[in-house]
Amino acid sequence: MGRELKARYRGSILGFFWSFVNPLLQLLTYGLVFVVILPGRHDKEMEPYLLFFFCGILPWTWFNSSLLEASGVLIAGGWPDVDNSWPAPNYGDHQPLASTELYDPKTGQWSAAGGLPVAMGEPTVVPLPGGGALAFGGTNVARFEPASGTWTATSPMLSAAAHRRAVALEDGRVLVAGGDVGGAFTAEAETFDPATGSWTATAPMPAPRSGGAAIRLGDGSVLFVGGEAEPGQGDPSCAVTATQVVRFAL
Repeated sequence: MGRELKARYRGSILGFFWSFVNPLLQLLTYGLVFVVILPGRHDKEMEPYLLFFFCGILPWTWFNSSLLEASGVLIAGGWPDVDNSWPAPNYGDHQPLASTELYDPKTGQWSAAGGLPVAMGEPTVVPLPGGGALAFGGTNVARFEPASGTWTATSPMLSAAAHRRAVALEDGRVLVAGGDVGGAFTAEAETFDPATGSWTATAPMPAPRSGGAAIRLGDGSVLFVGGEAEPGQGDPSCAVTATQVVRFAL
């Protein structure tokens, strides 16, 4: 929980303290109403009332917050199937999309979520710990703000590559590593800081890798698994069976 709070309110001291002050203010408000202004309006078995209320409001606040944060699925960019011929002979037959959509599991409906500043055929989209999401393709980067439902361009990446993998670190930064640069795989890695909107180069992976999956482990390290280790998209002989654990000092 401590890591999530630090990630959510990184760069916002007031926001961090508000996560603690808000339940206390609710406690004081209800205490003033039901203990001072309207005493005796609650069950006597609930004495001391403030203690009962405090034990109930905290789990309810966390449960409600978890439901709100877990809802919604965001998709961005891609390639259209305009003539029912997908997969196309080559990407030149289609134009990448800039549209995005948001799925609401409570209603089972999709809705438009604004447009990307730049069309991206195969963007990598990663959720940000403090809310919102980051989408990038090539060196183009866009950030989604759920409050306004809009995308805004942010600082470009330091290098361009396709089929990169990204994961949010426990301190709020986003790690991006590997990828395909014109048919040659790369081990380069860089991090994005949502607080400053800037990219910083970091230590490369032990070996070039494209695709696969990146998972943040409980100790803060990142596990890269699967993908391809040599050029040759779609060639089974290029499949990676080994795993790599990449650790970052936070």
